[in-house]
Amino acid sequence: MATSLRDIPGANRARKRRRSERGLWAPSRPTTLDMTPGSLKLNRSAPRRLRPSGGIDLFLVVLVLGAIGVAVWLVTAFWGATRVDVEATGIDDGRALTPEHAAELDIRISLASTDELFRSELKVDGVPLMEDLEPEADGTTIRLRPAALVETELVEQALAEGEHEIELSVGRMFLGDSTFTWTYVVDSIAPRLELPSHLDPVPIDEPVTVEGTVEEGVELTHAGDTLDVDDRRFAVEFGTPPTGALAFTAVDEAGNATTRKVVVPVVYPDRSRAVHVSGAAWGNDELRAGVMDLIDRGLIDTVELDLKDEAGVVSYSSNLPTAQAIGASWRSATPSTPTPRGRPGGRTRCCRRRAVAGSPPTAASPTTPTRPCASTTSTSRWKPSSSV
Repeated sequence: MATSLRDIPGANRARKRRRSERGLWAPSRPTTLDMTPGSLKLNRSAPRRLRPSGGIDLFLVVLVLGAIGVAVWLVTAFWGATRVDVEATGIDDGRALTPEHAAELDIRISLASTDELFRSELKVDGVPLMEDLEPEADGTTIRLRPAALVETELVEQALAEGEHEIELSVGRMFLGDSTFTWTYVVDSIAPRLELPSHLDPVPIDEPVTVEGTVEEGVELTHAGDTLDVDDRRFAVEFGTPPTGALAFTAVDEAGNATTRKVVVPVVYPDRSRAVHVSGAAWGNDELRAGVMDLIDRGLIDTVELDLKDEAGVVSYSSNLPTAQAIGASWRSATPSTPTPRGRPGGRTRCCRRRAVAGSPPTAASPTTPTRPCASTTSTSRWKPSSSV
């Protein structure tokens, strides 16, 4: 029989030491400081690094590539399902046209499939037309003619002055409608070109400048050359006053043209010393040499050459069929040729009678007044001095 609690079986089990008691049973530490190299060496172990195995690396690569492929496929499929391809022919977007050219427009709008055409809506100047237009034989093309729209009264203003808009909208899944627009402008107004009808008289040997203004966006030409326009202004310089009227033409984008003419008068001398020479006389070597001698000696400063005589016959080799047909060319003219119908070229002729009579010219006084006279009649053929 146990006489003490310690004699009971299992009562003397080993008891864990408390934290406060552990220090009492710890081995004693040295009381001296060991400064030897061995005691100062720290015993540190290298940290362990986790390195994934090769199998995990390959799996991640395959996973990433697969995700990228799926994403690309989804984007491509979505793009193909929502993309709308439209082709329009017969119209130049935004171009200005005259009413005549606009009436000749023949526009064809083609889609990729009949399903897209079924989901489409076409408007001209805001007027729906899809229910009134029949597709072409291929089932994907719509033909549009503004002249026919006006004729059938579907869009009465399709050829009116101003800008017109053609709008095509195609429905898409998950997205809004895809919209395409084209415009054309009907312009029947000619461009503005401002030029004086004539300039102040200019001396015959002095330069002259012709200036004017034109609206923007037009092409300005003169004598076949395109002129530079700076801020709607232009200027053309001539070394001497040009003969005849100068024509300037402005053409806008639609093709409307405006032509203006300007005349540059010439200041003539107050007095002149002149002789009148007929075509027959100028073709005579002796008479022509006499006139040239008067010019060389300064006795005359003007020669009036009559290219057509009182019978209406021109004194040069004309290639005009009408002149040859009516006998007005020197090739077909004979002394017995009747006067051709029409008005002969009458004009005031100033001459010194001795120079026209055929006798060799003599020294004439510069102060001798000139007087009108008739040209000398000749019954002989003459040799033309030039051909036209």
